[in-house]
Amino acid sequence: MKNRNPLISSTSLPALFATVLAAVALLLCGNVAQAQPTISGTYPNGTNLFQPAAQLSFTASSPATITNVSVLLKTTSIATGTSFFQTLTPGSGLTVTGPNTNETVTATLKSNKVYSATITITDGNGVSANSTVNLTQFHPPIPGKRRTGTIPAMERPGIFDNPQVNAYAGLPSTSGIDFVYANGTSGPSAYRPQGVSTEGAGDVPRLAYIGTTNIDYDIGFGHTNTWCNYTRHYPAGTYNLYMRGADGNGTDADSARVTVQTGTATIAGTAPYTFSVPSAGWQTYFFVPAIGADGKLAQVTFDGTQSTLQIFEDGGDMNANFYMLVPADTNVPVIATTITNIYPDGTVQFQPTNNLTFTANSSNGIDPTGITLIVSGTNLLGIGYTSNLTSANGLVVTGTSTNRNVSTALKSNTVYTVFIQVIDASGTPVSTSVTFDTINPAYTFEAEDWDYSGGSFKDNPQTNGYAGVAAIDGIDSLVSTNNRHSFAYRGGSVKRIRFKY
Repeated sequence: MKNRNPLISSTSLPALFATVLAAVALLLCGNVAQAQPTISGTYPNGTNLFQPAAQLSFTASSPATITNVSVLLKTTSIATGTSFFQTLTPGSGLTVTGPNTNETVTATLKSNKVYSATITITDGNGVSANSTVNLTQFHPPIPGKRRTGTIPAMERPGIFDNPQVNAYAGLPSTSGIDFVYANGTSGPSAYRPQGVSTEGAGDVPRLAYIGTTNIDYDIGFGHTNTWCNYTRHYPAGTYNLYMRGADGNGTDADSARVTVQTGTATIAGTAPYTFSVPSAGWQTYFFVPAIGADGKLAQVTFDGTQSTLQIFEDGGDMNANFYMLVPADTNVPVIATTITNIYPDGTVQFQPTNNLTFTANSSNGIDPTGITLIVSGTNLLGIGYTSNLTSANGLVVTGTSTNRNVSTALKSNTVYTVFIQVIDASGTPVSTSVTFDTINPAYTFEAEDWDYSGGSFKDNPQTNGYAGVAAIDGIDSLVSTNNRHSFAYRGGSVKRIRFKY
């Protein structure tokens, strides 16, 4: 019988069938190989500024089963700006439930902290997935009984208590009573017709601005001697005061200060109470506390009656998005941990060694899992790497709970910066950083020890061995300009004299 399809002969059907099976198998195998582990359902997820939660949670999934989960958690105190790191694992800090193909993972979070969490999961095929989220653990304003209150920086008295978002839009204000703008008429007035300059803010959004027509504004184009009054029936209690501020023109130690103008509010501590806004860009915002002259957090107390706070710009170079009241932090941690005997310590330039060593002492006790190093190394070719080291990964920890000896291997001919952190049994972190190198040169010669006296030289000269020795211009060295700036080490070159006959 003739084949109805002239393109396929009867003798080619088995080969074609085998080819199709191979293609299907390849496709199926390829799909299995391409199945990646996934991180999903992360909360808090950092999509808005305030997402208070008792724990970080996420789901780790893979058809090949999850074999490893870790979270590098950076915790930053808004009061001090200091940060500490923790590497959380199922054996230390992480709670893991569910089947190993679809695990639910949680980690405890504390309130009134800023976090950065880098999640890493690995499956049975050795394939990894990573995700980083930035979290702000503050309670949003709760009108009437709020634990944390926010005051938009561009809102000045009318007055509204607990105003809705953009409630002061378009409202006039009186210079010398509600505000003083010391920068003349420069800058936009996007939110209010009179007063200091207002503009759209590029901050991480808050829920009230997401999916709405509301616009987040800030005070910009500031100038020294500008001030604004903020009158409210502030919630009764004692609070620390924070500015959400940005600066693109160099950090000012005294960007602004807060005072009580009227009412029963009081500020405890040593005046003046100032905000120092870090310089990282005009729309890169930080939580900046009001700090007294004694270096302590200002504590503002309200009794629920009407009071007026004034924010007076001293440095001027700042954008202010909003101000925030946080229940006063009166729990000052007792530092009982020291980090000593660090070697290499960077006090000299060449410190070739195979190991970094140090000692951590604490009367509270130190568990080996509380010791973390972030090691950044760069070799002489400029190739760098960064490693997070723990007692389970790269650190050797010995000694007693109150006296830990720590070491880790180093590479030769490498420049290092190492962040060392120790968290004692009370949960109080202490950290330090050290920069050093392990370069071991075969021979060095000083750039300033060029030849002298027409080709003369010294083998292995002592330090400063060429001091004061002159060179002959054009033979030992040549300076292409007569504008020599300094002869701190050696005298000027001796000019060759040419005689004409």
